[in-house]
Amino acid sequence: MSLQEIPFTSTKLSFESGVDSAMDKAYWTKEVAEMLGVKPVTIRAWALLYEQRGYRFLRDDKDRRGFTEQDITMFRHYQELINSKSMSQDSAIDAVIARHFNTSIAHSAIESTEAFQQFEKRYNNLDQKVDQLIEMNRALAERLDKQTEYIEDSLKKRDQYLTQVLRGYLESAAQSNKKKWWQFFK
Repeated sequence: MSLQEIPFTSTKLSFESGVDSAMDKAYWTKEVAEMLGVKPVTIRAWALLYEQRGYRFLRDDKDRRGFTEQDITMFRHYQELINSKSMSQDSAIDAVIARHFNTSIAHSAIESTEAFQQFEKRYNNLDQKVDQLIEMNRALAERLDKQTEYIEDSLKKRDQYLTQVLRGYLESAAQSNKKKWWQFFK
């Protein structure tokens, strides 16, 4: 049974390879193993090696891998390289990725650069806003200091005025206590 008959919840492919998973036929691990003459566990191990380098295979709703024709071609090329014993497994994977995805990797690098530029632009914009907020905070702190100084001066003036008024009242009260009782009516 091919994966084409089973609905996928995720159709991620790495390196933006351009393979349209809905249009291409996809195969299960066992089918790919039979095609290449290896055991399914070997295909799973190879898939893990590719996934460690960022490649993503198709997955169904149960998270099982599906393999496209392009994936099978990649595995064949990898199998030839490791069977010839001219390369290590790591070197062979790197060679396969370079051969099969050189234009896609460049496209991905361009997209990464564009994404980086967008993030950098957004960072600079946020940095400017932070600077503006810091300046506004400084201005508000200065206004608050001036306002506090004004309030303290106003309170001192009020206290001085109240003290003068109270002194005057107390002095007049003291003088009125010196008058005789009949002088209050004059």
